[in-house]
Amino acid sequence: RKLFQEGVQFNANELQAGRGSGLGLHITKGIVEQHLGKITATSEGLKKGATFTVTLPLYTVPDTSPASNCDASNSDPIDIDRSKHRDTFSNLRVLIVDDVLSNRKLLNRLLTKRRNVCEEAEDGEIAIKMVEDAMAVNKPYD
Repeated sequence: RKLFQEGVQFNANELQAGRGSGLGLHITKGIVEQHLGKITATSEGLKKGATFTVTLPLYTVPDTSPASNCDASNSDPIDIDRSKHRDTFSNLRVLIVDDVLSNRKLLNRLLTKRRNVCEEAEDGEIAIKMVEDAMAVNKPYD
């Protein structure tokens, strides 16, 4: 439980040369919980690594057209057969924002393998500029 609290760092000097804020997992937990999900961490012990699991509910996109009788606040969860939805996250224009180059490269490689077009920003300020520029030429990110 302490792992997800604000400011928690383990071996900060050894792992990050004291540069981390200790906010990453705390912020992640907050975002996951805002989406009605949960995050867990498991490890077999010291120097054995850790596995972080994020579980999020999956909902249908409600029909909000005027002709719809659907109540958008009453979306029911759906069970997805992954084989039917293999291309759900393909052919998208994606902006990857992360201050860690290796994270951006990994996400770029994974998303590109799924036939997405990716661009990268190393911080929020750059990302906002890229989004504004993309909108100005009518090519928004998906």
